[in-house]
Amino acid sequence: MLDPRKRPRVVNVVSTADLGRRVGAKKMAAMPCCMYDEAVYGGRCGYIKTPGMRGRVTVFLSGKMISVGASSVRASFAQLHEARLHLFRNGAAAGGCTRPVVRNMVATVDAGRTVPIDRISSRIPGAVYDPGSFPGMILKGLGSCSFLVFASGKVVIAGARSPGELYRSSFDLLARLNGAGA
Repeated sequence: MLDPRKRPRVVNVVSTADLGRRVGAKKMAAMPCCMYDEAVYGGRCGYIKTPGMRGRVTVFLSGKMISVGASSVRASFAQLHEARLHLFRNGAAAGGCTRPVVRNMVATVDAGRTVPIDRISSRIPGAVYDPGSFPGMILKGLGSCSFLVFASGKVVIAGARSPGELYRSSFDLLARLNGAGA
């Protein structure tokens, strides 16, 4: 029996915020922690990556920002805040910023042992398993979550919008796998 109390480990959080004003491309290009090139994406965005950031922040000239690569909601929001401060200090943007919003969380969880996905996939409603095209079983979870379950017992959870949704979905998945005879 798989332990449904196993906690998932967050590996990526994607969050967004909006500066509410356009960003100056030339000033952003002059920033030391920014990569901006008009040839890349037609000059519509640049990237801010500081030594303190695990991920990076994409900054669109419209003022919209996307943080990727952080391993927690707090770190993702901190990356957006840090990018905003760099833009303001360097005169590339002025004004406020909307409250950050989590758009996607990706996590992994180890079931602790192998999972006979070839045997149980037919017992779980909505499960998709086609070993000829993909080595894992694909499942829809609670809320906006989806799962990739591998025979090794490794599970990837994507689509959560909050840590609570992530943990509830992980618990539900492991309970569903147990119910199917994993």
